Amino acid sequence: MHAVIRQRQGIAWTKEEPKGIQANLEHLVSVQVKPNVQPVAEDALQLAYGAAKAPKLVSEICSPLLKLRQKALIQVIKTMATPKELEMLLAAGLVHALNTAAKDDDDIVRTSANLALAQAARYPGGQKAMLANGSIEVLIESDGAGIYSENEGVRAHALRAVLELAKNPDGCRALIQAYAVKVLIARISNEVPPLQGLALMALQQLMVQRDGVAHAISEGAMAVIIPILSSQEQLAREKAALALGALTTEFPEKREAGPSALQPLVTMLADEALSARHAASSALMSLTVENSVKELAIGAQVPEALDVALDECVRNETLPEGDRDKLISALTVNLVQTIDQVAEHPKARRYFKSKGTLRKLQQFETSSNIHVRKHTSKAIAQITWMP
Repeated sequence: MHAVIRQRQGIAWTKEEPKGIQANLEHLVSVQVKPNVQPVAEDALQLAYGAAKAPKLVSEICSPLLKLRQKALIQVIKTMATPKELEMLLAAGLVHALNTAAKDDDDIVRTSANLALAQAARYPGGQKAMLANGSIEVLIESDGAGIYSENEGVRAHALRAVLELAKNPDGCRALIQAYAVKVLIARISNEVPPLQGLALMALQQLMVQRDGVAHAISEGAMAVIIPILSSQEQLAREKAALALGALTTEFPEKREAGPSALQPLVTMLADEALSARHAASSALMSLTVENSVKELAIGAQVPEALDVALDECVRNETLPEGDRDKLISALTVNLVQTIDQVAEHPKARRYFKSKGTLRKLQQFETSSNIHVRKHTSKAIAQITWMP
């Protein structure tokens, strides 16, 4: 065994006969415990353990060596998946280091840094650290970095970080104050279709707060959102419909959106993706509250589209309660409420009576879903109303 080990170490070794304690000690010191430390590459990532682990790893993110920065960020992304480890990294100054790395000249470093920021933004501690360390500026205000990067991967992770940060009320306010709404609207109009959906999700999240809606209206968000309703990218058109619903909470915006939004929304009611159909129904439900939009809905064949869209809802309602699709049940609520609103127009009422829509609605009267029952009752009353 010793012969094999010493041969691999490149140390000459010959078996010696025992010569007493003194001789054996001399042999151990001179041969058997002789160190053979292997050289370590300059850009090798050497991890510490215990309390030193997080500070050591964070410090390597800003290393002057590119390979070391890349390796450190990959290790950080793996490590921060555990909440306890993330807390230690945050305490060691992770966010400050990531902000620096997000502006790196190397695409891999920038992509990894933005991915790590997006992951950190999912946790309250990470959100707090990002707000305290100015991450918003890095994500939305730096030329060539964050959502302005030429690299799609960097932009995708930066948009995800903005979205996650906007879910925090304080983060949402900070983003709005930093004019993130204006930045996102400009980004949406120039973004590639696969990333438009993500940018629209971030914009919609900012419109949860009233100031976000006000900024979106003043920056012309409607003119940017409505054309995307006809996008070939499913996620983009779906999120555009949801963003439009969030934008048109007041009557002036409903009137403005009606003429150009109704037709693409009617088309989307027949979309292959259930989530897109649900998004379209939400937007139609929002718009048709306004009387002038009801008039436009007749010309856009909204009643016909609603009647056709009800068919899958009827099939879903006939299934045992445990087998029903929850999203189709939500779609049912939206469709029935929209029918109730559109039926205030005499032409729509006549259509619903003549085409069997009333019979379909009657199948929802005994639904186990209280919201379906409530809106069905109102819709039937509206359709059967006689002056």
